[in-house]
Amino acid sequence: MLSQKYKRGLSDTLFDRTAQSPSCKIVKLGDAFELLQNNTFSRDDLTTNPSSVQNIHYGDVLVKYGAVANISEYAPPYIKPTINLQKFVATSYLRDGDIVFADTAEDYSVGKATEIAGANGLAVLSGLHTIPCRPLMKFHPMYLAYYFNSSLFRRQIYPLVQGTKVSSISKGELVKTSVYAPTEREQRRIASMLYLLDLRITFEEKTVNALTNTRTALLQQLFI
Repeated sequence: MLSQKYKRGLSDTLFDRTAQSPSCKIVKLGDAFELLQNNTFSRDDLTTNPSSVQNIHYGDVLVKYGAVANISEYAPPYIKPTINLQKFVATSYLRDGDIVFADTAEDYSVGKATEIAGANGLAVLSGLHTIPCRPLMKFHPMYLAYYFNSSLFRRQIYPLVQGTKVSSISKGELVKTSVYAPTEREQRRIASMLYLLDLRITFEEKTVNALTNTRTALLQQLFI
């Protein structure tokens, strides 16, 4: 069965080659992205009952969402309708292609990122302990999702992390990191390969879980 370890190996190979390519541009994140407004709403301010605005919580970025967070698939919680959202300007609402970083964690998963997809026609804000940003350059869909979770980028994050019991990274430090931008064709190739591998891993994990559940049920029936 394909594993996350295999995926990490493939990702490392693809992005290491990208870094060595003479056609790859290297830009500062602070120059290539616009930082967006986030909110500080806690879980108590959120609800599963449908409302007008959904919310990306840092805990979900760390645990629930993959490299790509499809809003229609993951169904983020809603901000309670009693909360005043007038201070959030139109550009604060997330769009497809925006990146959301988790700026704190209890381990070195801090800085994990997810790329927003499926947000068209929906109102979604980035929440507590997140750093949302919008690319000012054109990137192929999902390329950034895999780049920002690659070893090539993560190696830049580690020296910038602060804290002992709880790790965190600030906006001021994040914007110092570099973004490797190969040709559009290469971005498309990397995104496609890793996305298809993600689909295959997910399918095989579901198959194994289903077989395990079936085996457990059959064993229980044998001893009734």
